Amino acid sequence: MNGCPNDISMSMAGETSQMKNPLMSNVFVTSDGRAIDLIPGWFEQKVWPLGAKSYQEFVDRVIDPQVNEESSHDDEVYPKSPVFFLRKLITPEAILQVLEESMIHFEGPVTLLDIGSGAAIIPRVLKLLGVCDAAYGVDIQDRSGDFSDQALTELISEVTRTLLQDEQSDVMKLLRGGDGVSTWTVPFSLPFVADMNRNLSMDGYYVSDFLKFDGAGRQYDLITTYAGLCYFDIRDYFEKVASLLNRGGVHYLMDTNYYHYYGESLELPLDAPWLHARVTRDDLFRYYREHHPDLESYVERGFFQKSSHCAVKNVIACAREFGLEALSYRRSYKTDELEKMHYRSGANLKFILQKVLTDCQAINPHVTYLDLISKAWTIVFKKAS
Repeated sequence: MNGCPNDISMSMAGETSQMKNPLMSNVFVTSDGRAIDLIPGWFEQKVWPLGAKSYQEFVDRVIDPQVNEESSHDDEVYPKSPVFFLRKLITPEAILQVLEESMIHFEGPVTLLDIGSGAAIIPRVLKLLGVCDAAYGVDIQDRSGDFSDQALTELISEVTRTLLQDEQSDVMKLLRGGDGVSTWTVPFSLPFVADMNRNLSMDGYYVSDFLKFDGAGRQYDLITTYAGLCYFDIRDYFEKVASLLNRGGVHYLMDTNYYHYYGESLELPLDAPWLHARVTRDDLFRYYREHHPDLESYVERGFFQKSSHCAVKNVIACAREFGLEALSYRRSYKTDELEKMHYRSGANLKFILQKVLTDCQAINPHVTYLDLISKAWTIVFKKAS
């Protein structure tokens, strides 16, 4: 949990007495009158992702380049290492398994669109696995040159050699660790199930805001989004996806969980566990104005999610409005987070259920305890035939 306290309940010691005095600097009073204890400096225990040294640097070098189509990529820390792409190789296998478990069977050639395609690892490997016959990608940034077809082929060949010859290698240790998001990922077996004679090249890569993308004049049988919904208003997103899917088409969607401890991909600096989920969006910005004015402008840039406070149930209901029915869903968790938040003590569980969940449900009654401890979730949708 990136430096979170071992016992959440101990970190919140004294809550009952402090809540009696909402004027104290370590209490934040919401617009509807709830008092939430703060722990000044608590978020400073965080370890920021991708080597960033502070939240400010995280916004400047990680978030801005991903959400700003005018970004020059200067000094960004977007991962481009072979290790990053090696982990990405696992993801398409997980997608394939989820589709098969959801009883998805396409008839005839399959055309795929991958949203937020990045270096286009996922669509090319799905093509290699025979999931689709033609693969297209769209991304607000052009990262199509980050990893060539030849480099991808060589990496798979090297993994095959290592898999067969040295099961204790660093490569195998990385593969066993999954992709860092989907802890349920299947064991890596790509070299044995993929036809390496297939052409894995992209059939088209479009640089565009997805909501402005015209589909390049075609409809798609399968649309995949891996950790991308968070960049869009969910109603606009599902309306667009539904418009691009053929009848009977399938949408695979994985996203990081807004209700995660720190807001997952938002990585928010907070003075209380789940604070961003326990207050409205307007109150969250007011909290920064009152308690961390030096961070306010960075949070305004770093809070890129267009739709906040969306639980899994909200996502499924929104998709249904646009003719997309959920066939299956699953959640993923991190073992160390479950240990710290769920299993370590009854006091932690009591704090989460009686304080955190109650606050969250005051804003969104559809939030469940599982929403609070999930790292990510996956849903498979199908458009009516």
